[in-house]
Amino acid sequence: MENGLFNKKCGLIIRDERQKLWNLRLVTYDSSVRVFGGWSDFCAVNNLKEGDYMMFEVVVNGEKPIWKFHDKPTPSIMSPRKAFPHVEAANHMPSDHSRFVCTIKPYCLTYGYLCLPKQFALRNGLIRKKCDVIITDERQRSWNLILRPFGTSVCIRGGWDKFREAYCLKEGDRIMFEVVTDGEKPLWKFHGKISWENVSVIEE
Repeated sequence: MENGLFNKKCGLIIRDERQKLWNLRLVTYDSSVRVFGGWSDFCAVNNLKEGDYMMFEVVVNGEKPIWKFHDKPTPSIMSPRKAFPHVEAANHMPSDHSRFVCTIKPYCLTYGYLCLPKQFALRNGLIRKKCDVIITDERQRSWNLILRPFGTSVCIRGGWDKFREAYCLKEGDRIMFEVVTDGEKPLWKFHGKISWENVSVIEE
């Protein structure tokens, strides 16, 4: 109940330890919250059987929560606090290269994409990467976008226009993203517009 899941019916994304994403559903049934819509496949792939302990970590809460699955922890480390923390765990704290700033330029408004800083893309292994990316904001909304190579760097496509319109981004705005998790389908956090005074601490 402390995570606001009781009586909730919504989609659920679970990332397993192989970085595979599972699209499941949370449903309240018979006074308990249950996971449906592919749970049996999830158990089969992760070799879960009756009697196994499982631990899930809430990475993002909101309309469509994102959890991280920790494979079969020992009972001694199980606790409600670890399974469903109120805040992101320490292993999701940003590293030196996990935040970047982009400036909204005319091409972002005209052609429907956003180029990432080349140094950020290099340091995070994104050059020539083709994958989906989930971006969440501070209100726990989530967006499914696409990363694609662009010249010597990489850009965000596939839904960028809707993302930009949702935050009323205009030419000259500076916006900040943070890498929460990496993998086949990265998860980033959008920190919104930032002031010019704060840009000096972040490489663009």
